[in-house]
Amino acid sequence: MGLPQKIWDNESNIFPLYIQSTLMAWLCFQGANFEDIISGTELETGDFADPDKKINFNTLSRLVENSSQYWGKPGLGLAFGKNLSLFLAAASLGRLPLQPLRPVVHASIF
Repeated sequence: MGLPQKIWDNESNIFPLYIQSTLMAWLCFQGANFEDIISGTELETGDFADPDKKINFNTLSRLVENSSQYWGKPGLGLAFGKNLSLFLAAASLGRLPLQPLRPVVHASIF
């Protein structure tokens, strides 16, 4: 019996991008600049059209940090969660002007 094997490291691509992209789409709907949210990552706009795209912990951390900096106050997760069902309903009806994120947001609700 030895130590358990390491399950992941900061460079392993194990986090589905579509989970974070819904928050990013909501922030853009709130007025955030998409390029500002993905700054400091290796991500490009086209990555968000791939429902199977996975990112590593470092990229996920940068996206969360950039999102939090944009929001600028505590409670980003609470505000997002409070408005999530209305946001997803609008996305499913095609009522969002978020072309780069629309395929991902649409795919994440089904």
